[in-house]
Amino acid sequence: MVEKLTMEVVETIDVTNETESGISQIKAGLRQQMNHAEFRLEDVELIDVTLDIDNYYDGEPIQTIVNATIPAPPEDQDSDEYQDWEQDYVFEHTGTGRTDGDSCYFVTVTKSSRPDLIPVGTEYEFGT
Repeated sequence: MVEKLTMEVVETIDVTNETESGISQIKAGLRQQMNHAEFRLEDVELIDVTLDIDNYYDGEPIQTIVNATIPAPPEDQDSDEYQDWEQDYVFEHTGTGRTDGDSCYFVTVTKSSRPDLIPVGTEYEFGT
């Protein structure tokens, strides 16, 4: 388990029309708020996976195999949070550095240290 520290910003202040003195007062108030800020520690389970990736560029496949350690996915696979997780932790391992032409990626999990959370054989598609 790894602990993750999360802090949310709750306020944006427009200082466009503030004087230098006014900005100093705002900064002092923000410092005081930071002293009383609530921090939340979360346990994040990390999973070792092997990803078999078929990277297609203009219809031509290039296969890569990646060993990665990624956080456990959210439970609800239909949620926006799960879609974000796919983009942040699976899609980031696709590609071979090409920046031109059409591309799509097919990812298959071939090993998982927690097959109950990320089963072997799970498939992801990007750019299709």
